[in-house]
Amino acid sequence: MSYAFCIFMALLPSLLLIQYFVKSDKFPEPMSTVWMVFRKGIASVFWVLLCVSPLSVLFLDDLVASSNVVVGSGITAFAMAAIPEEFFKYRVLRKYVADHKDFDEPMDGIVYGAVASLGFATIENVIYCSSGDLSVAFLRAFTAVPGHASFGAIMGYTFARRHFAGQSNGIVGPALFLPILLHGVYDWVLFIGSGIGTNAVDRELFPEEVQLIAACALIFFIVGAYMFWKVRRIVRIMREEQEAM
Repeated sequence: MSYAFCIFMALLPSLLLIQYFVKSDKFPEPMSTVWMVFRKGIASVFWVLLCVSPLSVLFLDDLVASSNVVVGSGITAFAMAAIPEEFFKYRVLRKYVADHKDFDEPMDGIVYGAVASLGFATIENVIYCSSGDLSVAFLRAFTAVPGHASFGAIMGYTFARRHFAGQSNGIVGPALFLPILLHGVYDWVLFIGSGIGTNAVDRELFPEEVQLIAACALIFFIVGAYMFWKVRRIVRIMREEQEAM
């Protein structure tokens, strides 16, 4: 029962967030298209693993064991998480959304960007929660899953603004940069804390380690607050533009 409930909790945040973004649109998108984009987001997990797995085999152990936890965590956060994950979510927008008939107004970019990211986040969340640990499921329900949704919504907003202004969204377009930065910093501070904990498993933390963990916690809070503010703002802006039409 605990295992089944844990998997349910892994799925629930994504479903609630999809409902939020779909209902934020004054002219709701067809659910058939929404679920198509969601499935493409799920499929992006395969491409991320295909890119990251060789890097993980070659470099991850050395990075984890690195005496410089800040550098090792930063490389891991950006090279093995933020860059590949956001790139393949972005690929869903370019390949499957940009020319779709239902992508007909800027607000749609927020919806489809968030949904594509939530497709990825759902599978990631199920993997993390498959141990049946409810504490992991609850923690990720309020951190990782909303984080992915925010990265996707911000990406989709920038993507749609450029698309409907007649500007190009190239293979590596401007819509990628802010999500990669936010995602990378988000993971970086978490990995630093995890790395310090791993290195200090058999001893007390040094004062400078405590200070670094406190700084990372503050940065994590600032990034999270910024993403919450940014998503609420762009949704409000798009909604006002729809109501003015």
